[in-house]
Amino acid sequence: MVIISRIRTGLGHIRQRYGLHPWITLTIIFSPFVIVYLSAEVLYNARPKSLAMKLMMRENQPVQLLTFGIFLLGGILGLFLAKKAINNNERFCVYGFYVLFSCALLFCAMEEISWGQLFFKFPTPEALRAINIQKEFTFHNIRGLQGNAEIFRGIFGLGGILGIILSFHSSFKKIYPPRILLLWFLTITIFAVLDFYYEFYSIRSNSSRLVFRLAEVMELLVAISSCLFVWLNTKMLSNKWRNL
Repeated sequence: MVIISRIRTGLGHIRQRYGLHPWITLTIIFSPFVIVYLSAEVLYNARPKSLAMKLMMRENQPVQLLTFGIFLLGGILGLFLAKKAINNNERFCVYGFYVLFSCALLFCAMEEISWGQLFFKFPTPEALRAINIQKEFTFHNIRGLQGNAEIFRGIFGLGGILGIILSFHSSFKKIYPPRILLLWFLTITIFAVLDFYYEFYSIRSNSSRLVFRLAEVMELLVAISSCLFVWLNTKMLSNKWRNL
């Protein structure tokens, strides 16, 4: 009964801060588990040339395009949030953070579609083509960066966890990641660590194969959690500004 009471109290605080229905809150909290579980079920026994592998792992397919769309949405929402922060006389560290974060999301979005090359089919400049592993107009495929995406995912996940820890300090309350995203950051971090570990030691097993296959899904989780971060903080800050 005590645990149930604390859960209800916590959900009440979240509803007050973000204006969310309890069921929406629970959906946000547990969605990473559902997404990873369903994806793992599909990919674990999928054959290399199966439709599931194509749709969920290959470039220019639904999972990657969805990742692009969500990164793009998060970046746009973040810029609107930064503009609202400026209009409400927030400090530079608040609106400056959201500008930088939004630009990072927009950068990730454009990388997902090779900066429009996916749609417009323009050629890769020769200088970039010479150092790009996939010969595309992207920066994350440049020799030395290609194949290290798990490091960036791990940095993102650890950054989110650190942000939640720092959220208990009053100076960070307007830019901290919502605490209901903790399981998103933990999931992303755990899979990034496993991906790096298996790759570093060249381990080939059923578990390592599944982790490698879930790489695009992890990128999707990064995109969704980033967008949720901006959306939830927009709701939280808008409530504060209305009450001033």
